[in-house]
Amino acid sequence: MTTARYAQLHNAYEAGTPKMPGEPARVQPSRMTAETRAAEQLD
Repeated sequence: MTTARYAQLHNAYEAGTPKMPGEPARVQPSRMTAETRAAEQLD
């Protein structure tokens, strides 16, 4: 099995999958933009 195929099978979530209530942001805090902070209600 290729690395790309393995990674595809073992993603934490599918791209475009809606977040569940209470699920944390899917971005590292150091990479968060103002838009993400507003959407996550962190400000």
